[in-house]
Amino acid sequence: MESRLEARISILKLDVQGGEYDVLLGASHLFSSNAVDIVYLEMIISPTYLEQHPLHDYFRFFSDHGYRFVDFYNSNRTGIILNQVDAIFASPNVYELCFTNHL
Repeated sequence: MESRLEARISILKLDVQGGEYDVLLGASHLFSSNAVDIVYLEMIISPTYLEQHPLHDYFRFFSDHGYRFVDFYNSNRTGIILNQVDAIFASPNVYELCFTNHL
């Protein structure tokens, strides 16, 4: 009989120099079960790393797991070109509880 610990992560911060998407894929079981409440991650926009994933891959990953985009932070630009940005995504429950208007 296989035993598994029930993982619950309040905030997951990712900044692994271009490997963020691979980390997300490796932890997809946590997102499928909504075990991560909030994700704060760096997303590289400008071509920087080999096999770098485009911005829309991140949005698709989170959307496929029911997570909602909250906001962008700490943008880094060269002129008007966006190089990288930090983003926050929230699980469905946390998004409903914290980021929707309950009036």
